[in-house]
Amino acid sequence: MTTGFWRASLLIATTQLGLLARSRRAWAAACLLLLPAIIAWLVAAANAKVTPSGLSTMLGWYALLGVSVPLASLLLGVAVVAEEVEDRTITYLLLRPIPRAALFVGRLAPAVLWLCACSAVGTALLVAAAATARGSDAGVSDGVRLPLLLAACAGVATYTTLHAALGVWVKHAMIVGLAYSFTIEGFLSNLPGRNQLLTIQYHLRSLVAGTGDDAWQRIDGFGATEWNPLFDSGLVLALVVACASAAGAWRLARRQFELPA
Repeated sequence: MTTGFWRASLLIATTQLGLLARSRRAWAAACLLLLPAIIAWLVAAANAKVTPSGLSTMLGWYALLGVSVPLASLLLGVAVVAEEVEDRTITYLLLRPIPRAALFVGRLAPAVLWLCACSAVGTALLVAAAATARGSDAGVSDGVRLPLLLAACAGVATYTTLHAALGVWVKHAMIVGLAYSFTIEGFLSNLPGRNQLLTIQYHLRSLVAGTGDDAWQRIDGFGATEWNPLFDSGLVLALVVACASAAGAWRLARRQFELPA
C-alpha cells in the first residue's frame, strides 16, 4: 500500500513538473520572486547613497520575504487542486486507480520544488543587483546572502503547502489566502509580545536572525524583537508543512467535488 502510494505520487509529480514548465501561472509566480531583484537594480542605479548591504537586507526583509514569497506561494499553492477543478479534469484524475492522497502530494511537491528554485534564483539576483549599489560599506556578506536564501526557500515551502491545503478545504482559497497572508499575518507580526509566534513571517525572520550577521540589525524593529532560536523556528515551519500536507491529503481523500457548469 505504501509503495503504491509513493509510486503514484512520483508518477504524478513527474508529469506535473513538465506541465509547470509550460504554465503561465508558474511563470507569473517566478516573476513575483524576481521582482525584488529588479527593484534593487533600479534603486542601485538611481540612488548613489544606498549601500549594498542596506539595499539587500531591506528588500530581502520586506519585499522578498514579506510580499513576493507569500504572494507567489499563494498563486501556485491554491492551484495544486483548484486548477483541476476549474479545468474540469479532477473527475478524470479521481477515477484513476491511485490513492487520492497521492494526487495531492504528487501535485504539491513539484510546486514547492519550482518555487524553491525560483526563490534561489531570485535571491541570487537580488544580492547581485544590490552589490552594484555605489554606497560605501562592507558589501553583501554570506551573513546576508545565506540566511536570506534559507528563509526564502523555507517560506515558499511553508506557504505553498498551507495554501494548497486551503485549496482543498475552502471554496474561495485565493481570497482566504490573501486575507491570511497580508491581513492576519500583517497584523499579528507587527504586534508586540508573543502574538508574533502565530505567524509564519515571524519564524522566517527568526531564521534570518539566527544565522545572519550585524547588517540585519539596521532593519527597523530587528533589535527590539525577541526572536526564536533557529532550531525552534525551523521545527515550527516543518510542523506547519507536515500538518498542512496531512490535512490537505486527508480532505482530498474524502471530499465530493461539484464541478461548475
